Amino acid sequence: MEYFYFLLLVSGIQSELQGYCQPCECCRTERCISLDNGDKYCMDGCRDGFIGRDCASRCALKNCARCLYNNTCEQCFDGYMYSHQGDCEKSCPLCKTCTWPTGFCDSCEPGYYPRYESCEKDNSDSEGCLVFGDYGRCDKCKQGLWGVKCSSKCSPGCVDGICDMNGYCKCVETYLGTRCDLSCNIGCKDGICNDRGQCKCSTGFWGETCEYQCSEGCLDECAPDGSCKCKSHVFGERCIYNCTTLCTNGQCNDNQNCVCTKGFWGTFCTKECSVGCQNSICDLHGKCECRQHFWGQSCDKECYFGCENSFCSSKDGTCICKRDYYGEKCEQQCEIGCVRDTCSKNGSCQCKLGYWGKQCSFICSLNCLTPSCDKDTGYCQCKLGFWGESCHSVCNTNCIDNTCRVDGTCLCKAGSYGKYCNMACSSGCTNSICDIDGNCDCKMNYSGRRCEKHSSGLKVVSNICKQGFQV
Repeated sequence: MEYFYFLLLVSGIQSELQGYCQPCECCRTERCISLDNGDKYCMDGCRDGFIGRDCASRCALKNCARCLYNNTCEQCFDGYMYSHQGDCEKSCPLCKTCTWPTGFCDSCEPGYYPRYESCEKDNSDSEGCLVFGDYGRCDKCKQGLWGVKCSSKCSPGCVDGICDMNGYCKCVETYLGTRCDLSCNIGCKDGICNDRGQCKCSTGFWGETCEYQCSEGCLDECAPDGSCKCKSHVFGERCIYNCTTLCTNGQCNDNQNCVCTKGFWGTFCTKECSVGCQNSICDLHGKCECRQHFWGQSCDKECYFGCENSFCSSKDGTCICKRDYYGEKCEQQCEIGCVRDTCSKNGSCQCKLGYWGKQCSFICSLNCLTPSCDKDTGYCQCKLGFWGESCHSVCNTNCIDNTCRVDGTCLCKAGSYGKYCNMACSSGCTNSICDIDGNCDCKMNYSGRRCEKHSSGLKVVSNICKQGFQV
C-alpha cells in the first residue's frame, strides 16, 4: 500500500507540473476510494492548488492554495492576500507571511514589524531582534539578549549565556536569582551555592550563606555558628570582646574576665556600686553588704522615714516604727484622728473626740448633738432639724418645730400631710386642715375623701318651670 501511495505521489508531482492530475493522484492523503458510479473520491481533500472530488483539476485562480468548485479562492498561498474579486492576485507588502482573508501581516522581513496590512520599518535600536511582533515589540531575540527591544544582555550567570524574553534563565553554580544576576557570597567554598544562596563555607567564614567572617579574635577556625577558641585578652562565644579595650574600670585576669576596681561591677565593670554598699564594695552582680539606713540585695533602697532612728533590716527593710507610723516597713503614717497620733502595727487606734473608724480616719457629722459619735459606725443623736444615722438629712420645713424622728417622719404643721409632711392639704379642706392621710372636712361645694372635687353650688329641686322659663 505504501509503495502504491509512493507511485501516486510521484505521478501526482509529474501531473502537477503539467497542470493536471489523474484521479486520486493529488489527494492530500492516500485515502482515496471508488464510488458506486465508478468515480474516485479523496476522503481528506486535495493538495494545495487542486479541486474536485477526485482532485484531478487544478485551481484556475493564480496563487490560490485552496479554491471552491466555483473557482472562488478559499485560501491564498503565503505572501498573498484575498481580494474582493475572489482571487489572490495582490501580494502582502513587505510581509514575510500574511493572513490571506484580511491581508494583515503575520510576520515581516528582518528590520520590519507588522502593523495592520503592512510591515513598517523599525527605527529603534533593535538589531538583536529576530522576530518582530505588533507595534515594534520583539517576539524573539538573538541568543544572549532579552527585553521588548532585545536591548538587555542575559546575565553572565546564565548557563551558556542563554535566557528567555524576560531575562530568566538557569543559573551556573556560582550565581542565583531568577535572572542569575546575584553572585554567591564570597565566603562560599569555590563560589558555589544553591538557588537560596546556601553553601559550604570557605575557611574563615560562617553562617547559612557564609555571609559572616570569623572574628579576628578566634585562635583557630570558627564553627558553623561562629563560635571559636579565643586568643589572649579576647573573650565571648564568638571571641568578639577585647578585654583590654572594654575593661575600662578594671583589669583582665588570666581567664580573660574583667576584675573590677573598687566601686564598679558588671561584665565590663561599667556600672557603679550602690551608694548604700559598705565601703562602696560590691560583687560582679552589684550585690554587697549594706551600710546603716539601706537595704536590698544591692543596698539601693533607703529605710523608710517611719523607722525608729531610720534603722531597718538590710535584708527586707522591716523595722521598729516610730509612735506615729505603722506598716511592715513603717511606710504609712497614723491618721490624724488617733489619740496622741499613736496607732498599732495595722494602723488601728483610739479615736480623738469627733473621729470614728477603725483607724479614726473619718470625722463625725457636724449635725450630731454632741461632738462624739459611735466609733465603729459614726452614728449619733441629731441636732434639732436633722435626721438619719449620721444626721446628714434635714427635716422637712412643714414639720412642727422643725423637729422629726430618726427616720425623718414628724407631726405636720396645718396645711400639710404625709409621713414626712411633704404634701399639701386640698384647698377644699375646711381651714386647710387635714389628717396624716390628707382626709378632711369639706368646704361648701367640695366633696370627696380629700375634698378634691368642686361643684357649681346649684341644685335642681323640680323639673317643672314657670311660664316663660325652661330647664
